[in-house]
Amino acid sequence: MTTLKDIAEKCGTSTATVSYVLSGRGTEKRISPEMQAQIKEIAESMDYAPKGRRRSAMKYRVVVYLPLNDLKMLLPTFWDGFNNAVNVETAHIDIIMRPYEQNKLHLQRELWSEGKNIAALVISPGGLDLASLTETPAAVPVILLNRTLPYYSSVSVDQLESGRMAAKHAMKKGGDDIILVSSKSLFGVTWRGNAFLDCCRSNGVSLENRVYYADTDITAGYELGKHLIAAGKLAKVIVCAYDMTALGISSALTEAGIAVGREVQIIVMCSSNEKLFEHYTPPITAVDLRFRDACQMAMHLAMDIATGRASYPQDISIRPVMIYRQSCPM
Repeated sequence: MTTLKDIAEKCGTSTATVSYVLSGRGTEKRISPEMQAQIKEIAESMDYAPKGRRRSAMKYRVVVYLPLNDLKMLLPTFWDGFNNAVNVETAHIDIIMRPYEQNKLHLQRELWSEGKNIAALVISPGGLDLASLTETPAAVPVILLNRTLPYYSSVSVDQLESGRMAAKHAMKKGGDDIILVSSKSLFGVTWRGNAFLDCCRSNGVSLENRVYYADTDITAGYELGKHLIAAGKLAKVIVCAYDMTALGISSALTEAGIAVGREVQIIVMCSSNEKLFEHYTPPITAVDLRFRDACQMAMHLAMDIATGRASYPQDISIRPVMIYRQSCPM
């Protein structure tokens, strides 16, 4: 019978660390996502079962791949969505999170080509990683998050529609006096930023010299906000294509005594922290991309396909929702 000590020796860590991870306390104890994923995978491969846990005849393993650059921001959202789906399933499901370096998904190809008892594989791939899936046929069902490929299932949030929704409300409130803050480092942010600009152009609004690119964190948003204030380049409406950027800009404006919602209005295209904007001061108007719903639906789809309840492949699209708040009301 496999013990915690056996797993710890295999992972090169302590039995306490293994115990925390397998009891669901890994994040609480600040154990890295990579180590948690490794421990869970090795425990599964060694057929470890905690004392008192009844084994189910119907047991499935779902491996979830997430690019490393998305972990910090999106892991809680992904996990909530997956966990919500698992809680209503009757079969026994083990979820294994496998972080990978973007554009190096091919290094994991042996898992999806050989199967290894995986009921379904859910992947959130970056640009070049799609080639790995195309070149190496999968022996297990694959559900892509926010990507589509022939012969694979997918669950996608409508990034382009989120950009159009934000643009229509921004033009309604600010006319052509609008600033867009986007990013060139994340494909989803770029997509919705470009959709925003396309919608403005099609309505006769040009944002030439009114588009700014920033890193996707609060500090970058805060520094950009301070720059816009100092340079006298504020607009009636500032639209942010990423969550944390909006929080930083709002903080800079508030610190400078500029009333958000009255003097300058803010809209955010929100990927993962929608509830945070509800409780911010002032509450921020958001286009909620519903990533949590996408993750939950992807897990349901994985299990439906694995158990024969759904056909494979199939594509599902999730429409974003506009949530009006004080920072830019209706």
